[in-house]
Amino acid sequence: MRFAASAFLLGLCCAGLPDVARAAEPDTYIFDVLALQPYKGNFARLVKDRAVPDWVKAIAVQGAGTAGPSRTVDVGGTPYRLDRVCRVDACAGNTLDVLWAPRGARVWAALVEGGKPVVMLGHPKDPQARALAEAASGALPPAARPAPAAPTAATASAVPVAAPPSPQPAPAAEPDPYIFDVLPLQPYKGNFARLVKAPSLPGWVHAIATQGAGAAGPAKTVAVAGAAYRLDRVCKVGAACATDRLDVLWAPRGGRVWGALVEDGRPPVMLGDPKGPQAEALAATSAEVPAAK
Repeated sequence: MRFAASAFLLGLCCAGLPDVARAAEPDTYIFDVLALQPYKGNFARLVKDRAVPDWVKAIAVQGAGTAGPSRTVDVGGTPYRLDRVCRVDACAGNTLDVLWAPRGARVWAALVEGGKPVVMLGHPKDPQARALAEAASGALPPAARPAPAAPTAATASAVPVAAPPSPQPAPAAEPDPYIFDVLPLQPYKGNFARLVKAPSLPGWVHAIATQGAGAAGPAKTVAVAGAAYRLDRVCKVGAACATDRLDVLWAPRGGRVWGALVEDGRPPVMLGDPKGPQAEALAATSAEVPAAK
């Protein structure tokens, strides 16, 4: 279970949530986080140098490339996110290993082009430089997948898109950290604030958005009309999850959000006016009452 900072200081717990160790970064593909800030802006600045090859710039501009799933690596005692992207028509000897500080606050990379020696981007210092050097010497992770963006008509004939290896695991649309990790990011932050702005909602629900207060379990990925949605549960600090909880359902990348609020054990109240499959998904998860401890 993870508490927001203010809740942790209170030393209170929420029943019914599993005690799960948390990685600093989500375990998704690089293209999933490049749509979010500060990942997007920091990566664009990293690869804007004229000397960087076009296929590297296309990662930021077009979402072009072939990537494996991210890994979490230890850098000076802190978990960092590590991604690898390779050139779609010539993966061997053309790789970019991307190292992210927690939550994408900083980024560095190790570029290998045409099998030449490694070139470091972003001026990494030890221990980041050492971690990148080790990553660049490794093999391309298995289960690589092409970028979601299709090549343009102008480049489709000249640059064939590499087919992903088989078998290929289906990536989750959303990262798997806690709700407090994504609430500082847009559009999650703005959409959630609008969801819970009604004055009639209890104070502990408002505090999730304004103070980051609450007790949460790790997010889950649920299928909603064939798409992978993110599902979070936050409970009122000092109360049982069985009686006071908010289930939050996110469309891919936080594009929309809905909620199911249970207060004092009463039937759930739907927030955000969910329809059809979204309403069904929230009703189903809201009915999953955690056992009291």
